[in-house]
Amino acid sequence: MRLQEYIVPVVRYDDGVLREVLGTGFILQFGDVRMVMTAGHVLDTARDNGWDFGALYLLTSGELHFGSASAYVRSRRHDIAAIPLNDFVKGLPVGGLHLGSPEYALDADLCTFEYSSSSTFCLPGERHPALAVTPYFHKGHATRRYRDPESDPNGELRLELSFPALQGASGAPVLNTGGDNGVVGMIVANHEQHLMPAQVVRVECGDERTEEISYFLPMGVALDVRTILDFLENENVADCVVEVERGDGEAGAAG
Repeated sequence: MRLQEYIVPVVRYDDGVLREVLGTGFILQFGDVRMVMTAGHVLDTARDNGWDFGALYLLTSGELHFGSASAYVRSRRHDIAAIPLNDFVKGLPVGGLHLGSPEYALDADLCTFEYSSSSTFCLPGERHPALAVTPYFHKGHATRRYRDPESDPNGELRLELSFPALQGASGAPVLNTGGDNGVVGMIVANHEQHLMPAQVVRVECGDERTEEISYFLPMGVALDVRTILDFLENENVADCVVEVERGDGEAGAAG
């Protein structure tokens, strides 16, 4: 299995041009259903701005194919969304990632594959900037499991990770490479409340004062796999469908 076939960039598409990477998604096989899972705020941002958006798929032929999203399923309780994956895209790899067991040690090897390093650049003679879609790989572990809010015993289950979540990483799966290679989480944010100083530099400013410069390393936050399961198993999908309105007031067609 090539991760790039199942972990895809969620992109903004406008006037025939790929504009930017909005986040990361992953093809999930859940029972008989296949879908692209991602963070809900990624798709909400695109919808609220009236952007055409979808996933950029790597086909088995090696070609890239943009599939526009005409609708998506949005969790009412969690920062989760899913784009139904239809078989209209010929050449997609079969199957998808699977959900892993939530029972694993905190020091288990975890990894994620995301697209935060993607960027735009100008080509001579071209009117629009080109989008360079660049995958990024992180490896680490979960530093803790917790509930949000922490005072609520029934709060949302989350993971704090030993690596950061940069812009464009939202929606990326967290894989248990030390276990069954299943998805045990999905990145949604950084844990800003508990930033840890990675380095402190002291700067002497004459005889009067001393300045301290702190460098911070944010910790990524992921929804626990049990939170993802709560969405898939307990929410009424038919009540969670969000239609995507384009700039002309018409819902966009998948393709």
